[in-house]
Parts: sequence; C-alpha cells; structure tokens
Amino acid sequence: MALLIQERAVALMFGAYLCFVFIGSRPYQNLLIADSSGETDVFRQLAVFGLCILAALVFLVERHRSRVSILMLLYTLVFCGFLLLSSRWSQFPEFVIRRAGMVTLVSVSLCVLIDYLYRTRLLLPTLVAVLGVVLLIDVLSMVFLYSQSIDHDGRWKGIHIHKNVAGGIMAVSAITFAWLTTLCQRRQSVFTALATIVSLVFLVLTASKTSLALFAGCSALMFLLLTLRLLHSLGGLKALIIVLAAVVLVIATVDMPRALIGLLKLFYGDVTLTGRIWIWDFVLAKHNEAFWLGHGFGSFWGMGADTPAIREDLPSVREFGQAHNGYLDILVQTGVVGLCFFGVMLLYVVGLGIKRVVSDVSDWKKVALCVNIILFVMLHNLLESTWLSVLSVEWTVFIIAAFYLVLDRPQSTNAS
Repeated sequence: MALLIQERAVALMFGAYLCFVFIGSRPYQNLLIADSSGETDVFRQLAVFGLCILAALVFLVERHRSRVSILMLLYTLVFCGFLLLSSRWSQFPEFVIRRAGMVTLVSVSLCVLIDYLYRTRLLLPTLVAVLGVVLLIDVLSMVFLYSQSIDHDGRWKGIHIHKNVAGGIMAVSAITFAWLTTLCQRRQSVFTALATIVSLVFLVLTASKTSLALFAGCSALMFLLLTLRLLHSLGGLKALIIVLAAVVLVIATVDMPRALIGLLKLFYGDVTLTGRIWIWDFVLAKHNEAFWLGHGFGSFWGMGADTPAIREDLPSVREFGQAHNGYLDILVQTGVVGLCFFGVMLLYVVGLGIKRVVSDVSDWKKVALCVNIILFVMLHNLLESTWLSVLSVEWTVFIIAAFYLVLDRPQSTNAS
C-alpha cells in the first residue's frame, strides 16, 4: 500500500511539472522572444529545481531497481559535459555554465524519473492525464475567457503564451490521443477520439502554419512506416520492401522536393513557412566565425544588450530570440562538432523506433506513438528552435518518447 502511494505521489508531482511545461508561468500573455534585460523567470527555475529534487529522492530510494540505460545516461552526461566545456571558448562563460547546467540537471532528472515511471507503468498515463487537463482548460477558456484566448490578430492561442506554442501543443495532443484511440477499449476510445477531434480543431484555429504543415507531413511519414509494417508481416517480402524503399528514395530525391516547394508556394506563398530567411543567413554567417566549436552553448541569444543580434543592430533580426531552426541554433552555439554529436543521438533513436514499428510484435502501437512524436519534434525544429530548451514542450515530449524507446524491451523482434 505504501509503495502504491509512493508511485502515485511521484506520478502526481511529475505531472505537475509537465503541466507547468505545457502551460508555463505566463499564460494569456503575448510572447516577447528577445528579452532585452536577460533576466530569468524565477518560476521556471523553481520548476527545474523541484524536478531535480524529486529525481534525487527517487534515485536514492530506487537506485537498486533502476533500469536506466547506462549507455544512454553516459551519452547524456558526455554531451552535457561538452555543452559545459564550451564555456572555455565562449565570450559569455557565465551564461554557458548556467544554461548548460540547467540542461544537464533536467536531462538527468528526466532520465531517472522516466525510468521509474516506466517501471511502474505510470509514464504514459501521466502524460495522457496532463494532456487531458490542458485540453480541458483550453476548452473552458473558450467558454469563459474567450477574449483572452484570442491574440491580437484574431488567432486562437488558448491559455498559452503564443499561437505557435498552442499549435505545437495541439499537434502533440492530436498525435497522442489519435494513437490512444487505437489502443483503448471501445468505451475509452470514444473519449480519446473526441479529444483527438478537439485537438485538431484547436490546431486549425491557431492558424500555425508550422504545426499544421508538419503535422500533415508527419502523418504521411507514419503512413509509410505502417505500410512497411504491413508488408513485413506478410512474410517473404523483404525483397519487395527493398525495392519499394528504393523507389521511394528515388522519387523523394528527384521529384518530392520540387513538388513540396510547389505546394508550399501555392498554399502559403513562402517555402519557409516563416518568411525569415534573413535570420538563417545571419546565423550561418555568425557560425562561420566559430565553425568547429561554435560560440558557446546558450551564449548566442537572450543575453540582454549583449545579444549578437542586438549588439550588431540588425533591425530585421533583433526582435527574435532564436534562429527559427533548431539545427542551426545548435550549429551556431556548439559548432559542427556539437551538431554531429547531437545528430548521432537522433539517428540512433529514430533508427531504433523505425525498426521496432516495422518488426515488433508487442506494444508496437505505443512504439509508433513515440516515433510519431519524435518525427514531429524533428520536423518542427526545422522551423522553430526547441532543441535543448529545458522547459519547451517539444523538447520535453521528445525526451519522454526517446527514453521510452531506449528503456522498453520488446518481447520479440520477429513478426508473427
């Protein structure tokens, strides 16, 4: 009984942290991306330290039962060590140490807590409960606080700080509840299907081009994976799968980029969806100044008057606090070395997930949910910067999904 209470208490506190991540400390406000003062939100710091304290307590009590992947934990620590080491060549070492330290604490804490909640089978229920609570609050806000739920352009943003933030959350919510509909029993599936529909309606109302387009693209990729799974389950069709993959690769290489660009121009008039190519040009130019090791993690944006975009007085860039491309932000902060380091982890997680979606017998739908979330976050970071942002929704759900794939042990790797 005491163990059950302990498990529920940990899940409840972790759920409270996730609620803070999804809602933030400044709901109903417009997001000022470039903070001219460089000050840090004290509530964000409290949330991070609360998570770390919870993880430390769980580790001290449960360390003899831990199944945390030593390889994954070691990789996390080495990569975070590289982020901290970048303070040696950064012009703003205090920013690097503070921000890299936060990433290290959150990453290790999430690793410990996800391991614990996975073993107690409370990880997915906790995430689903948080998404349900956030969705319910958003629905109530439409009824009782409609004027605060709409931004200055008339776009829906709910309780969230910006319509694009709301769009990303609703996309993750729609993905999660859609897969749960295939996992739940008939009575429960009615509620998950309804939650999927509500999430999609809110996603459309945000008019977030990034989340809408990437949600559609992610759905197409998952359809391809499920097709490969179907072919694999028929048996004796490995050659056909290889041929199909080759055909898809050829089509993607020759025609797909041209077709995608044409569709984006037709519907949006802008192939970037953001119209901020000048930010990418600026970031790439700054990257060339520190090609291999970068300018130092966390020392390129959000440093008040010392922020490069503000210091160099570029009007078209100074209002933003990110490159609107997570890969470029990693590149400019940690250089080619850091981007390659990060890319190894992405390739490992995606490769593991795709392999298991195609071939696993047990729990493949839960694995597919994780892969779907991971693919969405990876695509999302082509147009937004959420990688290694400790309290971003996309980074948090990516960590949860990635660690689930690493911790989970499939019963079989052969199709029945």
